[in-house]
Amino acid sequence: MNYTKTIREYCLQNKGGVFDIHRELVDHFPACKPKTFYKILKRLEEEGVLVRKAHGVYLIVADPNDRIGSGDKLVDWYINNGHGVVVGYDMYNKFKITPYNDGKIVVYTNRIRKGTQTVGKHHFIYLNIKNFDKRTCNVIYLLELIEHKASTIDLDFVQWDSVINSLLADFNAFFYDEVLMAKEYKYATICTLCDRIQYLGRESALFMDMYLFHWGEKRC
Repeated sequence: MNYTKTIREYCLQNKGGVFDIHRELVDHFPACKPKTFYKILKRLEEEGVLVRKAHGVYLIVADPNDRIGSGDKLVDWYINNGHGVVVGYDMYNKFKITPYNDGKIVVYTNRIRKGTQTVGKHHFIYLNIKNFDKRTCNVIYLLELIEHKASTIDLDFVQWDSVINSLLADFNAFFYDEVLMAKEYKYATICTLCDRIQYLGRESALFMDMYLFHWGEKRC
């Protein structure tokens, strides 16, 4: 098989996408020897088909006149179609709870194999969540906003409270359980969320106690 031709055609069919070396090798070109694979990628980079963004990550060039590539394409690839969610100060800015931004773009995603991956100002963190749909993301937003409330710079407390109440209107405990299985949050964060839910009458106290017990089991 002519792997150079095959990989070049694959890139041309996926212009503007992200080329994660490890994922592509395992998922699409498992028969290709790694040493050969890396040489081909180097050649494609020289040809302008690929643009290297960081160790193990390329962008597939969509426009031959654009050899830089957009960081937003990275974020889109890691979050679109239920693959992830943006958190951190970009999320805080989205909800208008602070005007401050630390310049980092933090993404929870299932599109990396494990651990974390840094590409410039982008920080991708693996979470074992099958589908980051709207309700799952809302639970993550709730937990993140509560967990980092005290450390958020220039926090608008009134807006924070309003956002929390708005997100709770769509709360579903099934998605809450899935998120806690994928990521640990402080016990105080869980208690605060449960208190807010019970206060608004969204779930029974007994039901939420079961989830607090589940969290305790996970910690043991």
